[in-house]
Amino acid sequence: IREGYLHLKSKPEGVVPLDRCEVDWAATTAWGDGGYYGRLFLNVRGREPDGTVAPEDFERVRDELAAKIMAIPDDQGRPLPTRIFKPEGCASQPARA
Repeated sequence: IREGYLHLKSKPEGVVPLDRCEVDWAATTAWGDGGYYGRLFLNVRGREPDGTVAPEDFERVRDELAAKIMAIPDDQGRPLPTRIFKPEGCASQPARA
């Protein structure tokens, strides 16, 4: 939400699962779901009912999001050993942004 990838129609009270939030899908670029695994999804036009990411922009947006996640530091500003996996490459190498 802070980075502008996920938009809600109204702010929920407290911490609630995404499926209980009023997501503004027509304004959402990406969202996360899946708990332990930290899966992220892009709201792709033509694939999702209210998709916003043009298919030709898929890789660019995915790489942009991966780079931002890789840049998140720990609470003391040190780099974290974050690994990003793209579904098509999970069996081999982690994707590095």
